[in-house]
Amino acid sequence: MKGRISIFFFFFILLIAFFLIFKTDFNGPDQPIYYAYTESIVEDGDLNVINNINFNHEYYFPEDIKSVTKTYNFPDFHGHGGVILWIPFYAYGKFLSLLPIQEGFSNNLVIRQKQFIQCLMSFSTILFGFLVLVLTYLLCRVYFSSAIALFSTLIVCFGTPYFYFMLIEVGNAQILASLFSVISIWAVSFMIGKSKKNWFVYGLFFGMCLVVKADLWAQIFFLIFLFAFLIKIREINWTHCACFLAGVFPIGILKIINDYIKYGEFHIGEIGILNLKMSYLFEMLFSSYRGYFYTSPVFYLCFAGFIIVLVQFYKSFKSIGKPEGLLEGDFRDIFIFILSVYLFIKIFIISRNFAWGGGTPGARVLLAEFPVFVMLLARILDCKKKYVKLIVSVLSVVFVLWNMLVIAEFLGGLDFGYALIKPAINLRIIALNNVSKLIFQIRSVDLKLYTCFVPLIIISNIAFYLIVLAERPKPYVWHDRGNAGKNDCKMLAIFTVFISMTYLFITMSNVKLNNENTKRLRKTGYFNNAVVLERKNFERRENVGSMREMIEYFTFIGDNKKVFEIKNQIEILYEKNTL
Repeated sequence: MKGRISIFFFFFILLIAFFLIFKTDFNGPDQPIYYAYTESIVEDGDLNVINNINFNHEYYFPEDIKSVTKTYNFPDFHGHGGVILWIPFYAYGKFLSLLPIQEGFSNNLVIRQKQFIQCLMSFSTILFGFLVLVLTYLLCRVYFSSAIALFSTLIVCFGTPYFYFMLIEVGNAQILASLFSVISIWAVSFMIGKSKKNWFVYGLFFGMCLVVKADLWAQIFFLIFLFAFLIKIREINWTHCACFLAGVFPIGILKIINDYIKYGEFHIGEIGILNLKMSYLFEMLFSSYRGYFYTSPVFYLCFAGFIIVLVQFYKSFKSIGKPEGLLEGDFRDIFIFILSVYLFIKIFIISRNFAWGGGTPGARVLLAEFPVFVMLLARILDCKKKYVKLIVSVLSVVFVLWNMLVIAEFLGGLDFGYALIKPAINLRIIALNNVSKLIFQIRSVDLKLYTCFVPLIIISNIAFYLIVLAERPKPYVWHDRGNAGKNDCKMLAIFTVFISMTYLFITMSNVKLNNENTKRLRKTGYFNNAVVLERKNFERRENVGSMREMIEYFTFIGDNKKVFEIKNQIEILYEKNTL
């Protein structure tokens, strides 16, 4: 118990540090789209953000032209599912702004309201990200020592862009996707047991994962491999899979309805940003221009961990049909192997986006796999040879510093130039000053205390329960389903019912009010300068912007062949005058 309390206090201190540091403007790589979705459902009752984005926004409304679908909705491909958890923060911020004015805050209600709402929605990213760290630590703790689990969690947090998107560009859905990802892994591995009812509940939850962020779609491959293994060892059967799919189905229908209202036809916007003609796999991973391994070399250590579990899986493969011949350590490595295989499938898929940079540093689109990277790093740290542990530990710290250096250069606008000409390391280290100046500084304490104190107390109590009081699952539960606790799924069921019912009400409101609000806007002349897009142009703004970024990069490094290929692709997909 003392050890658990010590771990809790460590996480609590970390939470307080995050609380003091985080930016309160809810700005992010995809903004203002997520704030607009939340505002639209709360204020207008629909998911059409056309009137919730500032008309002067040059990216979304170039040349003062409103691009719309045939239903006069804004054609945005980003997932809208995050609103199910952002709505409470938005509503709470609006409530606080209506209370008697506190000294130090604006007398203007509109300004004060937006300031409070943005601060609370920003703090939601801190809360979600903090829960990811706690749940990932506990997941890792199932198989590894407390020291290894904690060290691995912190290294992956600060050795990847995770900390940056948790503290600085807080207006993103990646951190929220990471939370759904780790809960999904927890649920299917250690909570739902053999009960078909629980498998249906998990299906509902996973359906919501697919709505929240397209980054989570790749986890389908993890479930396919997991189902295949559990069926092979006769822990579940096909009826469990049918119950799972029965849970996913109604959520999928709700998403299809909302997408149909948006586009006026059946269209999956998330697929529209895939580039089937070209792959940037090597550049995406190793390029000095925001390459994932270049920015965050801790991934090399994670890959080494994967090699270990791959070798162990190969040794155990012949015994999979006879689980009694497998040791507990074998089951651990099989679990980590199944968990990590989908990561590599996802890397292959996202290499076929139209750009890997996306205006952000490093592997932003892999943050949903945060728990997978932690498990892989922990596996190599669990090596019995002490000198290997020492080397990996030292390298981990060095790689954290390098990751911070590259992100600091990104903040200073230097990373593009360094893709071709790299100055001496001693000169580059100077950029680390940006980390302390732009990231690790205390901000807006009065505003945070006034708006975020109650959520801070709530999340602290949740963390205390999870770390100190909650019962730890046994390592063998994931493959011995009869040992899953009967009450383990209750919290998942409550959370799933809440988010599913919230999404149902959002969909019903969108069905009822979307067309009414659009008609009202049309009567006011809001769409007088609107252009109704064809299906092929729904994702044009995003894709052409990505390809222009790639043209600029390959022109800079002198790869004229790639430049020609990309320009040719733009002409084929869109038209010759696009450039």
